[in-house]
Amino acid sequence: MHQLLSETNANAPASAKLSLGDILLKRIRLALGDAVTDQILSLADTGTASTLAITQFQDLGDVCAIFGLDHLEFPPPGTLQPVDSSLYAWEAAEESMWSAVAEAMAVSVQELQQRVAATCAEGSALHELLHLSRVHQSRRYEAGCRTSVNLLLLCSISVLSGASAALRSSRTAEGSPNDQGSLAGRVYMRRNTSSIYRHLQLNCDMPVDYYNPANATTYSGRVDWGIGICPQISELCPRPQYMSCLTVVEAKNTVNWGSAQVQALGYMACIYNKRMQRGVRRDCTTYGVATDGHKWQFLAITQGGKVREGGEWSILQPGGVQKVMLRLIYILVRAAQLITPTSTPEKEPVNMEAFGAGFDDADVTWPAAVPHIIIPDPAENLALLSA
Repeated sequence: MHQLLSETNANAPASAKLSLGDILLKRIRLALGDAVTDQILSLADTGTASTLAITQFQDLGDVCAIFGLDHLEFPPPGTLQPVDSSLYAWEAAEESMWSAVAEAMAVSVQELQQRVAATCAEGSALHELLHLSRVHQSRRYEAGCRTSVNLLLLCSISVLSGASAALRSSRTAEGSPNDQGSLAGRVYMRRNTSSIYRHLQLNCDMPVDYYNPANATTYSGRVDWGIGICPQISELCPRPQYMSCLTVVEAKNTVNWGSAQVQALGYMACIYNKRMQRGVRRDCTTYGVATDGHKWQFLAITQGGKVREGGEWSILQPGGVQKVMLRLIYILVRAAQLITPTSTPEKEPVNMEAFGAGFDDADVTWPAAVPHIIIPDPAENLALLSA
């Protein structure tokens, strides 16, 4: 379609505009969606396409058509039907999740379960703040949903990093034990925490962009949250510059729940396609989360562009907070394992080849127009991670 419309206008004057009848245009929009149609019209009229914001995508079909993804409801052209719906489901058995995370963290399943339970227990900081958010905060607009999302993301990261306040007895403070300075604001880490998880950072309004040379279009936007490995934060680079983005999270209020799914998949598709474009990773699987603060859905684009969707989990259900936290931790661990086959503690030898292959996101989550520092040498990346 892009090629046909471009050839149609190849000999037209520069000022000419593509003219379609209202009925034909309506049929094209019904078939391709507004986002794709607008890009085709722009390309046909000017020979170039303006930047398309991810927020303009109206449904999952738009995202799949533009980025060439394979979705159960929107399969690529020529796909034989019916298809096996289980191939598009993303949900590991809970027992397998506990085992996989515990193994990656080099702890027992029992210890991991105790950590998560302590973080979510009644009377814990997370439990109390989630309760206050439900009681006193309006959820009519998106901003009102963000408090519970921030709390759950930070606490999930802290379980991996060992920085959780609920784990005080198993942590050691950085610095000299004779240091008489205040411990307020001091960063705590478990002594045997993997260096990968020590450098997890949560970034709000993370810029994402992807240039598709096939249609001369740049797709861009700011995802609500990104979680990644980010050892470099300085005055020159005050915002996290991810060596590897592990997952993106998009939130909307309950009324606009569908938009959270669509935009999350759009941001994931940008990262996935940019990784494929670079050709560095052996597995470009990309994870994402859609949420309204109470309801959570976990998504993945696997190698080959297949979209896999998990079930919807609510933190309002009994045990719901722990179930959501387990799944958040699980996708962070799985994404980190795509960088290296094993989660390497600081004191163990580091596989430089395995680590270097996955540190390719420095320019994936930073648009070209934004000044930033790139560390091209994997050896420098490893030195930062070991610091």
